[in-house]
Amino acid sequence: MSSLTIENRAALRTALAAVTSLIIAFICHLDKPYWSGMTVVLVANLYTGDILVKALMRILGTVIGALIGYFLSAFVVDSLLLYFCLNFFIVAIAVYYYNCSKYAYAWLLGAIAAFIVISGVAITPEDVLSSTIWRPIEIALGVIVSSIFAFFVLPNRITDKTVHDVNLIFATVDALFVNLDRLLMEQDRSIIQDIKDQNSQLKNRARQSLQTIVLIRYEFELDETQLNQYRFLLDTCLIFCRALNYFLSLNTFAAISTLPIKETISAIRFDISNLQANFFNISPPTTLLTESALNKFDQQYSWAVWATPNDFKSAKAWRHFFYQTNRMLIGIQVSLQGSYKHSNLDCINTSQQLKHDYNVITHSIKAGLTTMLALGLWLFMILPGGLNGIISSIVISARRNLYDMQNTGTMRLLGCLLGGGTGLYFIMTFTMSLYLLLVIIFFTVWAFSLFSFRHINYAYLGMQANVAIILVMAEHGASVMTVLPAIERMAGIVIGIAASFVVANLICRMSLTDMICRYLSKLQLNLAHNVACLLAENDKKTKYLDLIDTFWTCRELLSNATQKYALVHTPRTQWTPRQWQIDRAIEMERLLNSIQVTLNNVRESMDRKRAIKSASTYGIDLSVLERKILELYCSKPSCSMLVPDHLYAQQALEILMGVKGLSEPNHVELENCAAYVLALEQLEVNGRKMLLKIQEK
Repeated sequence: MSSLTIENRAALRTALAAVTSLIIAFICHLDKPYWSGMTVVLVANLYTGDILVKALMRILGTVIGALIGYFLSAFVVDSLLLYFCLNFFIVAIAVYYYNCSKYAYAWLLGAIAAFIVISGVAITPEDVLSSTIWRPIEIALGVIVSSIFAFFVLPNRITDKTVHDVNLIFATVDALFVNLDRLLMEQDRSIIQDIKDQNSQLKNRARQSLQTIVLIRYEFELDETQLNQYRFLLDTCLIFCRALNYFLSLNTFAAISTLPIKETISAIRFDISNLQANFFNISPPTTLLTESALNKFDQQYSWAVWATPNDFKSAKAWRHFFYQTNRMLIGIQVSLQGSYKHSNLDCINTSQQLKHDYNVITHSIKAGLTTMLALGLWLFMILPGGLNGIISSIVISARRNLYDMQNTGTMRLLGCLLGGGTGLYFIMTFTMSLYLLLVIIFFTVWAFSLFSFRHINYAYLGMQANVAIILVMAEHGASVMTVLPAIERMAGIVIGIAASFVVANLICRMSLTDMICRYLSKLQLNLAHNVACLLAENDKKTKYLDLIDTFWTCRELLSNATQKYALVHTPRTQWTPRQWQIDRAIEMERLLNSIQVTLNNVRESMDRKRAIKSASTYGIDLSVLERKILELYCSKPSCSMLVPDHLYAQQALEILMGVKGLSEPNHVELENCAAYVLALEQLEVNGRKMLLKIQEK
């Protein structure tokens, strides 16, 4: 079994767990045995931790939702208006928290459970109590079986993947410094794009790994200290990626090759290798070579004579980058000794921002209205078994734009057709026995699960096919075989899809391009807020906004738009106005990201107050430059703002360039001041570019 791929191991485990849960459900004579099998395929995942978290959220959401639904159902028995209104509020509230809570899956499952219990009042009121009791029991059976199999039958541990990811992260960072050596020593600018691509891959890997830390806890293989080491490494890795993006965006490489760069980078690479070898071990302090290499670097650097301000900017920028890298390496070394410090930089995270987001509130109201429309159509058509399909209106309307809704609805419908059609074929072809039934379910669930795990983009289709095949073949066991449940479910899905698209198109229509424009506008406003937080004297202590998730969502939307409108496969000379619009949006996102990277670097590695104080000792008033930048970002655009004006920043850099022979404390202050002036200059340049792009619209 060890030779199987992780996808095949997970597919076999899912099939075995589904069959086992159905056998137990049949033995226990549960009313709806298919719910236990469906639960297994719905929580199925590649890794043990993923299954356990999803299973826990599912059972908690279902139990709480069913109990709330049963309690509220007593109020709607005699009132159709209350019946619709209650379902509206349940779905709207759940979708709201689905968007801004870390327990999103539990909120969605809770809403679905409450919706099913309350909705049943209209057609089968006598079954409400039975549904409230037995539905959670049937689902709990599937959850328990899934969890046991996840631990003991062909387990795929995220912990094992973690060790591989750590080695990959260190290897990628090392490869980045190899390329940086070429760039800085050989002035080979053709390699810049390769460095950016590597940096992007590293950032993606670190971000994905950071999201799995909560899952690792459920596997009980790493202790708290090791988890803290891993988290600190990933946090440091993301900071490093942002710093490297910033210094590459400065586009300053002149004269840096005259400094002892190679020795410094060699020391950094040695320390990276050393830290990698000791990772996940509580080890005695290891000697880092980077600091001593930087001391030698400074001996030559401090008395260097710069021919131009560009040479000075280049040397200052990359020296600051190397010192920033050294601080990160020291931080990782400290974490390996069992000491872990959280960042003291306070900010408003994504969840806090979304709680007051107008778009999230509107989206939640639309989801509630969609459910009301689907419920009305379901009552009109009188399809008792279609209620499970009506859930589609909740699942689809939870998507934020028409493109995602279209993908979800299409895959849900195709999955139902595929699974239901497969079940119908077996029912019509074979005389069914319990043994044959279980064999067919095993192989079909294995095949659909393998498809899901191997083709991530179509995973939802495979999961829905699994749900349909279990629903068709395990409704009552081998004694009663009918495709009526699948037909009614498919009719319910069609109703749910239709209701979702009617509401989405008639109320606050949100196409993919509309979402992109809204996100870009939101980023512009939020960046202006962050500029004001960093540069304005704010007595109210307005908090900095964490925009990382907003940028990732915007990039995902742009990626979907690039694929939908075939930008890559269409020659630019044949582009339509819509394709040009997407291209301009991509350029704007890159520019906004460059601004955010600069702001983050100022916030994470510079001391603004010390920089202003140091500048004043050299006769430089940085408040003048800060006011210009605040005007660019926070005031109404005017024609005068579009005229390039870097004179003040250049004069400040020329003054700093002439300072020589300082003592160590003053030298550190000068470095901080020069780095801050460079960042302000970058903010000014990018601010004018942003205004020009806004004017072009």
